[in-house]
Amino acid sequence: MRASDSLNLDEYVPEEKYLLMLLYAPTNGTAFGTALRGNLWLQKDMFLLTKAIEELKGLEFDGHHYGPYSPTVSAIQKQFKNSQIVEQKLEEGPIKLTSKGMSLAKQFWKDCSQEMRQILVEVKRLLNSMDKWQIISLIYSSYPETTKNSDVV
Repeated sequence: MRASDSLNLDEYVPEEKYLLMLLYAPTNGTAFGTALRGNLWLQKDMFLLTKAIEELKGLEFDGHHYGPYSPTVSAIQKQFKNSQIVEQKLEEGPIKLTSKGMSLAKQFWKDCSQEMRQILVEVKRLLNSMDKWQIISLIYSSYPETTKNSDVV
């Protein structure tokens, strides 16, 4: 995200675009912009997206206290918060797009293929329906290499 808050969509890297589209993706019917439940959900959603979307294959995740964690995703989240594109009232609380973020994400969503939209919806819907321990269990059982440095293994 550029400090100018320009709507030049070419200025955004794939990680930024997909994070915005993830937050924009509906989880129930046609309600776009449903909040993610928190930082853990954002990190694990983006991790799963790297497994399904070629443009995100280069996004790196480290072993962390609760599984895969990307400093890049965290930095983008902070940038978007500072630019008032996303809001998160509590440090670990729900993350959602602001009205400014909704219009930006909607532009990326329109340009995205139906297949990519479906992946985003499915990942968001699946993980947003789970609690913290269900997500950790899913990730650790599906990707055992992510248990390195885990606090819960």
